[in-house]
Order: sequence, then structure tokens, then C-alpha cells
Amino acid sequence: MGLVTKDDGWRISDELWSKMEPLLPKPKKHPLGCHRPRVPNRKAMNAIFFILRTGAQWNSLDATGICSCSSAYRRFREWSDAGVFEEFWKQGVKRSLLTEAKGIPLSVVVDGANRHDMKLVKETLASLQADRPPATAGLPKGVCLDNWMNRFRRILVRWEKLAGTYPAMLHLACALITWRAVGLSK
Repeated sequence: MGLVTKDDGWRISDELWSKMEPLLPKPKKHPLGCHRPRVPNRKAMNAIFFILRTGAQWNSLDATGICSCSSAYRRFREWSDAGVFEEFWKQGVKRSLLTEAKGIPLSVVVDGANRHDMKLVKETLASLQADRPPATAGLPKGVCLDNWMNRFRRILVRWEKLAGTYPAMLHLACALITWRAVGLSK
């Protein structure tokens, strides 16, 4: 049965899933053709979202009843390698994050923890995912470098061993913040 038995806010909303599902690659056929049925993509994504939000280890998924840890991690790697999370965020250890006034991520750059923040500013500004409006006397430009990133506990401490895993989690967090801000996820 597992520990997670009701809608506890750790699941992807229907609206958000309708945006994410078309980005997922078609599954590869098993070479022997006699493999167990594949875990549904929605269950795997809910398990990944649970890991992202709680910061739990992958192995802890087995006790939740959402999805097995091996299935969730295998799917996470598959989707990460395919660029799903970055594409879902609409493009784009130390993270340099630029947000708009309401906290929606506009740019994120990941680099080594020993790199000074000032050295990431140029790269962060260059990787903007939206055009910047021109500054006017009434609306001067400012820089906001804070948002709700730390609500995603998996991002607070980098536990991932593979180089591409942390940026994939970061892109997924940015995507979820963005989609929530436009009202597609609660």
C-alpha cells in the first residue's frame, strides 16, 4: 500500500501533466520483447516530483507506493538525457538564477561552488529565456536574484553523482515555478 495513500500535494496536476506529457520521448522496445509492463509515465513523474520536493533519496520511493525507485530513477535518467526537463522549463554546486519581479525564473546557470557570483552575472544575463523590455524612466530595470527555489529540498544539497542530474532537477523546479505562476499548477 505504501506511505502515500491520498492526494497530499506531491502529485503533478492534470493541467501541468497535459503540458509535460507531449514532451516525453516514445519508450524504446525491450530487446527480448518479454519485459514486464512499463510503469505509467504519470506515476514515474509523480515519483520524480516527490523526490524533488522532499529531497528524499531515490530508495525511499519503495516505501511510498508511488513508484519503485528503480523505475523512477531509470525514467528520470531517460527523460533527463532527452532534455525533457529543460524543454519543459522553456529553455535554459552553485546556481545563478535571475527572476522577474514576481519570482518566475527567467535564467539559470549552474557552475562549480567555488566560482564567485559576480563571475556568473554575465552568463546568467546572456541565458535569458525571454526578451528584456527596454528600460524607461517610469520602469527602470533591476535585477532580482531570489525566488522559491529552496522549497525544492532536492536542490538545496547536491546529492547527484552524474553531472546532468542536478541541472535536470533544477530545470524541473524552474518549470514548476513558472507553470504555477501562470495558474496551471497548485
